[in-house]
Amino acid sequence: MKLKGLFADQFTDALYGTDEQAAAKLLAEAGVGVVIVHDSVKLSTDRSKRIYSQLVHHGHLEYFSLFRVTNGLLMYKVQPDGNSF
Repeated sequence: MKLKGLFADQFTDALYGTDEQAAAKLLAEAGVGVVIVHDSVKLSTDRSKRIYSQLVHHGHLEYFSLFRVTNGLLMYKVQPDGNSF
């Protein structure tokens, strides 16, 4: 397992964008299988249609599947082909 910053240069535009499928595909192609977001950023992140905002506020997502919540962490599986359920 290799840890990558969520806002590495290659991901910033996609995560601040609104095309969820494109963001998931970009992350998956870079070898990212899981995205972890800490709940503490919720207060400083507005609710919008941006992918990052949807992850932080656990909005409706089709290409990121929340699979675990623990100690303030939201863990999402990246699913570039859409949710399997």
